[in-house]
Amino acid sequence: MDFQAFSKLLSQRALLLGTYLQKNQNKKLYQAYGKLDYFIDPLITIRRYSESILNS
Repeated sequence: MDFQAFSKLLSQRALLLGTYLQKNQNKKLYQAYGKLDYFIDPLITIRRYSESILNS
């Protein structure tokens, strides 16, 4: 499984989780999830950037 497929899967799962938490209005969990997303996102961006440099 390549990184692109993995990050796509990760973002799909994140989207589902976010929607679930919003619907159930679990505020504390939703806020914690938002913070987690805030940290994961730059990591994915950095990884993509470094891969694009390596592939060029």
